[in-house]
Amino acid sequence: MENNRRNHELTKAMQAIRDMAVALIRNQTPEGNPESQGLAEFRRNKPPQFSRGYDPEKAKLWIKEMEKIFGVMNCADNQKVNYAVFMLIGEAEYWWDGTRRLLEGKMKDYLVPF
Repeated sequence: MENNRRNHELTKAMQAIRDMAVALIRNQTPEGNPESQGLAEFRRNKPPQFSRGYDPEKAKLWIKEMEKIFGVMNCADNQKVNYAVFMLIGEAEYWWDGTRRLLEGKMKDYLVPF
């Protein structure tokens, strides 16, 4: 019961984020934010979404398709991550959220205050 409610809330939140991204792309002017223009160019290449659970073959195919787009766009590594994360949905998106939090927590252990 709790999982269903949580899934519903997460789905609504992700839909709101996607709606905002679409609105940003639609309202983008040529003089606008280069990062938003990059996202618009990325989306024009029709990147595949990834939602599968543990399926190494499908993951490899998805990565291969994404790398083709990144190569054509000459993306920097940080943009590759941002664009790839944008295309994660469902279980893959939940996995990334947990992994990101874990990595951010570990990075705090290595930061030395000045």
